[in-house]
Amino acid sequence: MRIAGKINYPIQQQKPLEENTAAYCFIGEIDLPITADGILVVESVSVEIMLGETKYFGVKKKNETGKIKIEEIKTNYGDEPKFPADSDGWIWQKTDVWGINPINIVECDTCGRKMGVYWEKEKPMVNGQNLPNGLIRLVGRYWHSDSTYIVTLRTLIENSEYGFVKIVVIRPSQLLSEGQIPTYKTSTNVLGKPFSVDSLCIYWGGLYGIPPQMLKGHMLKESHFKPSYRYEPYTNQFNVESIVKKDQNPFIVSDLGMGKPGAKGVPNLVEHKGVRERHYIMEKTTVWSFIISNSQLIDPNSPNDFGRQQKGGRLKGQIANSKSYSILNDYSKIFLPDWIDSIKTRNKIKTTEELSDSLQIIANDSARIAFLKYLQYDWKDKDLDKIYAQTRIASSYGLLQILYTTSLSEGYDLGLNDRPENLNEPDGFKYQIYHYSSRFKKNGFNLDHTNNFNSSFKYYDKKGKLIFEAGDGFEGSFR
Repeated sequence: MRIAGKINYPIQQQKPLEENTAAYCFIGEIDLPITADGILVVESVSVEIMLGETKYFGVKKKNETGKIKIEEIKTNYGDEPKFPADSDGWIWQKTDVWGINPINIVECDTCGRKMGVYWEKEKPMVNGQNLPNGLIRLVGRYWHSDSTYIVTLRTLIENSEYGFVKIVVIRPSQLLSEGQIPTYKTSTNVLGKPFSVDSLCIYWGGLYGIPPQMLKGHMLKESHFKPSYRYEPYTNQFNVESIVKKDQNPFIVSDLGMGKPGAKGVPNLVEHKGVRERHYIMEKTTVWSFIISNSQLIDPNSPNDFGRQQKGGRLKGQIANSKSYSILNDYSKIFLPDWIDSIKTRNKIKTTEELSDSLQIIANDSARIAFLKYLQYDWKDKDLDKIYAQTRIASSYGLLQILYTTSLSEGYDLGLNDRPENLNEPDGFKYQIYHYSSRFKKNGFNLDHTNNFNSSFKYYDKKGKLIFEAGDGFEGSFR
């Protein structure tokens, strides 16, 4: 994804750039005449970096005069940042010219109080190696319309501070890949009102120090920028068993209906519009009824969201499968070999011979029926047709698909009117961002830290793309 453009900040024109790469702008030079006492005079240069943008910097020195330049290293997307060739007497400094504290916050009445950029002198490189000595990597980190985030990048050579540049974090005009169609710039919320996807990502990303293109990429994978809902009968259903057993939530599905007396009901199609991938389950149902109605395990004409059956041909053990659920992909393999052996024994067929097509079909169907019985009665040591599907509290919601139970740990209220489906409303988005911040901190990123990425290296793949494994609390992960 590309973030491009600039918003009315009178420093310099910013060219478009690729995600997590350097831009193509030359930031000028610090022309430092040597004074009589041998101390260089510093001239300040201002540079823009967009929120979420990556830039690499290096230092040149002309030994004859002692002058130095701080320049951005131009890097194409997917390429390793490398020093250009020395020229015209300017020598790239290929040792650590940045010291241990190269970034400092600029203070002013309207300045943001947090460090506006991430910085790193080591990883990541696109090949997983350290940056070459002398390079430093910066990422625009914080932005807000009411504050200006400014830092200084200072070079340190031979333990003497010689020069610096001011770096101002600015708002990208859009989050967009070059030539991308559709642009995914706008969408419609669950109340039927349009909103700017880019502005939403930029606001919350700039407020919490999260790259906005990362939020947009997560939305694309999880919700396609639509208010979303997904109940999980194979996973989350059984993660809320203790809540159901202790009767700790007003929205538990039971004999009483879709919640306790007084609990606000499920929003209908008028109250919540355009929910993806389907509208909420409006009536109580059992886990087994939901699975059968929303899979092809019995009826091949049903939706295949929660499983499909493998029929015909020479199956390799798997008689049911799914893109998402190991219970179907793994457990179903157990049954077919036994049925093949049983049919061979009954028909006096050698173990080394294959079944005829007609007998193979019998084996497949018998194994499928046996697997379905196992799934319904034995998998969880209980009859799934006697367990109510917790279609409200065992579900994920919103643009980032946060689990309802996770939102409670992030401060979402547990009142009779605070229904899980409200996470799809605009005010519910903040709890998804709160959990984003929590997940970063748990995995070594401290979004409130005043320094750099402390343990971020493993979150970049070999092509230099940022990877976030969402883990507990989000429906999935994204790349």
